Amino acid sequence: MKKILKRLFIFLIVGLHFVLTLNLLVINETRGRILSIEDIKKEEGFDCILILGAGLQDGKPSKMLQERLDMGIEVYQKYKNNKILMSGDHTRKNHDEVNAMKYYAFLKDVPTNDVFLDHAGVSTFDSLLRAKEIFGAKKIVIITQKYHLYRALYIAKSLGIEAYGVDATKATYLGQSKREVREILARIKDMVKAKINLVSVYNEKTISLKGNGDRTNDYSLTIVDAEGRKRFLKKSDGYYQFKRILEENQMIEESCSATPTYTISYEEDKSYQIEIDGDYVHIRENEKEIKLDLEGSKIMRELILASGID
Repeated sequence: MKKILKRLFIFLIVGLHFVLTLNLLVINETRGRILSIEDIKKEEGFDCILILGAGLQDGKPSKMLQERLDMGIEVYQKYKNNKILMSGDHTRKNHDEVNAMKYYAFLKDVPTNDVFLDHAGVSTFDSLLRAKEIFGAKKIVIITQKYHLYRALYIAKSLGIEAYGVDATKATYLGQSKREVREILARIKDMVKAKINLVSVYNEKTISLKGNGDRTNDYSLTIVDAEGRKRFLKKSDGYYQFKRILEENQMIEESCSATPTYTISYEEDKSYQIEIDGDYVHIRENEKEIKLDLEGSKIMRELILASGID
């Protein structure tokens, strides 16, 4: 028994030394690519700013994800010609990181056509692999917290992507010690994966980052009337504008439906009548009618004026 325990102890010590050595290797190889926003200015020709998902709270970005989004938006605002690629898990209907991320950016005045969505960024490795494989990214800025940047940058380098990172850390959150330990093991796992010639399990056509980011928007917003009838609106630039107006006036619910015409009450004596016609939605209030192009890059200001919403 003593010999067994002694061998087990030696095995654990060697294993721990091996894990820590590989982690130091990842950190040492990538620490020089973590830059400030000012240093990022010296680099040119980025294909996109990659913001990695970090979970939701009540359907909205978690605090950690908000940090990443805020930093990504700040970098974007200094490079108006850049595109943002938001990568998160939206492989389940009841968990939609990427649309929550894009809507957050929209509320910060980021044009939706500059924001691309990767709905299958189910892990850090998948996000980097798909950035290259699906979106054709060759040079990127990665936005996440510093403890996570080392692994993301190592994966990018292993995949042949020229990547730089910007630390989004602003606060320390509960459970950070557990995340740090988990990250040590995750670095080892992704070092192994980086040595294998993997492809994304979610097969998709390639998407050019030089195009319109709204092409990557997906399913729909549902509006529900007083009688419980529901209708989808296609997610596009118009979708996000319309969602904000309806949310601010508590007229919105997310779910499934298929009704062509319905009415939404937003005050006791006021209501909208809405009808979907192909790629357009007709919004009527009394004798006023607004035609909103759901595929357009801008919502008609008359929608707000006609509705009486300030």
